[in-house]
Amino acid sequence: MSDSFLKKWFLGSLSLLFLTVSFSFLYGYSFFGGGVAVGGVWNLLNLLLLGQLIPAVLQQDRRPLLLILLFLFLKFPLLYGGGLALLWWVPLSKVGVLIGFSIPLLFVSLQAMAQTRLDAGGLFRLGRIHG
Repeated sequence: MSDSFLKKWFLGSLSLLFLTVSFSFLYGYSFFGGGVAVGGVWNLLNLLLLGQLIPAVLQQDRRPLLLILLFLFLKFPLLYGGGLALLWWVPLSKVGVLIGFSIPLLFVSLQAMAQTRLDAGGLFRLGRIHG
């Protein structure tokens, strides 16, 4: 993944999350908007940690094991445990959290499809018929 891909993905996801949360609060759906905000931030942190963890594990010049373990500790116990605690004890819209969690995934998929289209000359490359 290139830095421009990650930057476009992050800014697009953050923009859509901001608009969704803003309109939710504007029209009085703060319960839903809070859920969208929490779900979106949770997934953005999750994907940013994955973006750091995967290259750290797979690169030829490996990073120190302590750094990899730190990423794993931040991702699994803290991020998932914190998300579970938020869902359990804070009154948030579960549907809002699900929608907020899905927005960054949507942007990653759209960015990847656009990049594939640019790289391969089309999303679905069909052979030409020569006659």
